[in-house]
Amino acid sequence: MITVARITRRKGHHLTLAALSQLPDELRHRITWLVIGPDGEADYVDALRRDAEAAACDIRFLGPQSNEDIRDLYAASDFFCLTGLSDTTGRVEGFGLVYLEAGAAGLPSVATEVGGVPDAVLADETGILVPPSTESISQAIAELAADRNLRAILAAGASSHARALSWERCAATTYGLPYTGKPASADRAIGITA
Repeated sequence: MITVARITRRKGHHLTLAALSQLPDELRHRITWLVIGPDGEADYVDALRRDAEAAACDIRFLGPQSNEDIRDLYAASDFFCLTGLSDTTGRVEGFGLVYLEAGAAGLPSVATEVGGVPDAVLADETGILVPPSTESISQAIAELAADRNLRAILAAGASSHARALSWERCAATTYGLPYTGKPASADRAIGITA
C-alpha cells in the first residue's frame, strides 16, 4: 500500500495508521505501507512517527522522492491509500490529482469522501470511497488487500479514468468548450454528456 502526500493532519495519515492497527493480525502483517512525501506540521509528524513505531505494522517513511522513484514505487504497490479529512479551518482536499497519478500507474485507491476527492476516485469504479472513519477505512483496506480480482477490476477503471481526464477534457468542461475526444466513464463524474 502506498500514500504520496505531504504529511499533514488534513491528509489523514493518522486515520490510515489507526485503520491498519484494527486489521486482523494475519492481514496486517502482510501489508507494507510506503509513506512518500515531505514532512508537514512538525508536531503531527513527530506524533505519527511515534505511533507508527508502536504499531505492529510495517510502515516505511521514505520522505520526498523523485518522480521516477515514485513511479517505480507505484509499480511495486498493490493499491493507493489517502484518507484526507477537513482540517480545523474547514479546508479539505481539492480535486486530488494524486489519485489520478496513482490510477495512471494502474493502482486503485482507498479514499475518503471529502472535498473534490469523489471526482478523482469514482466509488466502486476506480477505488473504494468511504467516510473519514477508522472503521470504514480499515474495512476498505482489508477488502482491497484481500481481493486480487477486485484490485484488478478497480485498477482497470482507475487507469481508464486517469486517461479520460486529460487537460483538454477538463478545460473543455470548465470553459464550456467543445471536446473532440471520445466519451468515457469519467463523463458521469464531471457531468458531461456525449
